[in-house]
Amino acid sequence: MERAATSENLASVLVGTLIGTFFLVLVPSLAESKPLFLIGFAGAIIALLVILMSEKRKEILLGLLSFSVSLAAMDKWFLKHPHQGGAVGIQVSLPDLILVVLYGIWLAEILFSDRTYFKKRRVVLQGVAPALAFILASTFSIINAKDFTLFGLELIQMSKMFLWFFYLINNIKTERQLKIIVGALVASIAFHILFALLEKFAGTTLGLSEIGEINKILLEPVGGKMLARIGGIMPHPIILGSFLALTLPFALGVLLTWKNKLIIWLSGASIIAGLIALVFTLARGAMIGWVVGFLLMLFLAKRGNFLGKRAKYLIISSLILLLIGLLFSPILYQRFFASRPSNVTARYALNKVALNIIKAHPLVGIGLNNFSVVITNYDTTGISLIFTDPVHNLFLLILSETGIIGFLAFGWFVSVSIKAGLNVISQTNNTSAIVVGAAGITSLVVYMVVGQASWEFRVSPLTQIFWFLCALLIATSVNIIANTKENPRARNL
Repeated sequence: MERAATSENLASVLVGTLIGTFFLVLVPSLAESKPLFLIGFAGAIIALLVILMSEKRKEILLGLLSFSVSLAAMDKWFLKHPHQGGAVGIQVSLPDLILVVLYGIWLAEILFSDRTYFKKRRVVLQGVAPALAFILASTFSIINAKDFTLFGLELIQMSKMFLWFFYLINNIKTERQLKIIVGALVASIAFHILFALLEKFAGTTLGLSEIGEINKILLEPVGGKMLARIGGIMPHPIILGSFLALTLPFALGVLLTWKNKLIIWLSGASIIAGLIALVFTLARGAMIGWVVGFLLMLFLAKRGNFLGKRAKYLIISSLILLLIGLLFSPILYQRFFASRPSNVTARYALNKVALNIIKAHPLVGIGLNNFSVVITNYDTTGISLIFTDPVHNLFLLILSETGIIGFLAFGWFVSVSIKAGLNVISQTNNTSAIVVGAAGITSLVVYMVVGQASWEFRVSPLTQIFWFLCALLIATSVNIIANTKENPRARNL
């Protein structure tokens, strides 16, 4: 038994090292070979070797994955095309590389487990059917696609996300792993807020374009003045705002339940500073999503019986947030009621284009990632003479590109993930699992709220975060409940 465990550990190290080193060497050789990149990748290989020699390698890598899932701005793209609305090339991201190593370790566990792996650990299939249905339904749209390259690039991205999803639902199994993932996510939130606020207070960019910062501060006319919009090291202020609205529910859950004082203070600071950063993004949809998320998280916290555990922190945070809202109320009022009318007019025009496409191709749409390609053919408003952005509504975008079939499959996938979160809240007393269930449900609801006025969820890092959240909810529902043995009859999805 001890020999088998040793063989498995050794094999995990060898397979993970081989696969991880291959990809870490491959990327800089294909990318522009700058000294900074070469030094970074050399350091990553050394760090990988050290991690793989640790008995807690899987937990460490899951934590790194959670922290880096929002760092898509540091990705490398190949076969890149100038395009908006979906994948612009073949993406190789930092979390992709981490998952390759994790898959290598998982493969080693299967190969060196004396053929007992599948007896001891069943393969989780819950959620796989709707995820595959979403991808398969999207492939039907190739019938009307005008640009097969853009169609193929988006399909590759979705398939890669499914591999993420499949690994996570099968390998997040313990409460400790869950807490590491959530803790790393909170650290990632604080990391992005820090750079965003430094950018604001500096009044200029920080010169971090190599890791994703926009080359110049974006300005928005609001109430007769030009206001700066901050994005930190995210590709755009809207993406930063959406990220904060999606993830801050996890910080609130940690604030209300965790015992570690450092992470409690980090979570509280992130909630407060995150609202300030969110205001400075001037992302209206994200602001609305944040309000919806905060209120929904409080409701689910009450339902999950963890609202009163840290009432004093919640009261203090709420008062500070209210004060921040009052201080920034002139900016908020002007942003919502005194911004350029053309912004709203353009959105209505794009909605009209999307409805024209849906009317013409209701079943399978005009092709995945093809909205911007065909916009001029369905434009009766003249908006395509100004720009060819995709419709600023995620649901109309999915409907117009993949039709009713793709939209229903997408809805199935999201509903199964939300149902998994509700299952966690109702069928376990494990506080860590309940927090993830409540925060995950809240995040997906925020995703749908913000998606009413945004297409950016189709691009990284937001698309990565979406699949990550769905996997986290299903893994918690299926694995954590079963492993704690609090409810052995827990209902599977």
